[in-house]
Amino acid sequence: MFKSFFPKPGPFFMSAFVWALIAVIFWQAGGGDWVARLVGASDEVPISAARFWSLDYLIFYAYYLICVGLFATFWFIYSPHRWQYWSILGTSLIIFVTWFLVEVGVAVNAWYAPFYDLIQTALSSPHKVTLGQFYHEVGVFLGIALIAVVIGVLNNFFVSHYVFRWRTAMNEHYM
Repeated sequence: MFKSFFPKPGPFFMSAFVWALIAVIFWQAGGGDWVARLVGASDEVPISAARFWSLDYLIFYAYYLICVGLFATFWFIYSPHRWQYWSILGTSLIIFVTWFLVEVGVAVNAWYAPFYDLIQTALSSPHKVTLGQFYHEVGVFLGIALIAVVIGVLNNFFVSHYVFRWRTAMNEHYM
């Protein structure tokens, strides 16, 4: 099954595991912080949809792209395969989007504190919170939710195509 879609599945998955382990260890051991200090990124991300294009996130996107690019380039040269773009880059995209949707959940969780602090203030001190402040916080949530819905729909569309391509590869391999 894997042979039909991935180039040399045994070595491929072992190298993917080792490469991912190296990339994660480097990032967690301070590589991410080093790059952030180098470009002047702050540790604080906004509690809104803007967090997804803050400098910290852009640095991680670039790091992920570089890691995937190096890994894919090696496999494109070492073992060219008819389905290499779908199997290597498609799988990397699915992994990235899964991480991104987890980050959307983190963003919603970060939004809870200021929103419910605002609700608590409104309930404990009448006329201290304006309707504009309330609508602003609701707008912040809607911005995050809009990104989640759009990315989720696009992800479902892509995964459907990915599965279809894999089925096609298996059909060509076994028939």
